[in-house]
Amino acid sequence: MSNTNTKVLRIVIIVLAVMNLTTFATIGYYFYSSRQQVERRVRGNPPDEAAAFSNRYFMERLSMTQEQMQEFGRFNMGFRQNARLINEDLLRCRAEMLEELERDKPDTSRLGMLSDSIGTLHADLKHYTYKYYLNLKEISTPEQENELNYMFREAFLNDYPMGEAGGRQQMMGRRRGFQGRSGEQQNN
Repeated sequence: MSNTNTKVLRIVIIVLAVMNLTTFATIGYYFYSSRQQVERRVRGNPPDEAAAFSNRYFMERLSMTQEQMQEFGRFNMGFRQNARLINEDLLRCRAEMLEELERDKPDTSRLGMLSDSIGTLHADLKHYTYKYYLNLKEISTPEQENELNYMFREAFLNDYPMGEAGGRQQMMGRRRGFQGRSGEQQNN
């Protein structure tokens, strides 16, 4: 091999090594930052102060009267408290599941129990949500009911976390499901 070929080969090897290191550093940073985000949320530090489906959100979207807002206040607080607690439990279960999956030998019976817990929590949340919707529907005018139907259709079909801190970006579509290998959308 000539001296020029050897130099070119060394430069190519160095460039490839730097690219590999950069790739591994990026992947490591991604996993580190996503774990930190989960831990922050589990400890109760929401990423955004605005709350999905807040009083103000309904008041603006439905153009509620003062009387409707008073009625809304009767059932809204209980729903939001229950939804927040369920969403915290869901997040905790997902974090525990992720930790178990990351172990060298994951305990499949524990993973099964966590999966069942997540399913039960989702069912509980949907029960609270439909009762909340029916309460809202009861105090709405026919025009407001059309908008309410649209709002809940958005939330149900996209599986937004009702009552969880999250902000308008989350409600408007930032939170989509995980795309699996088959390309189908998957949600917990």
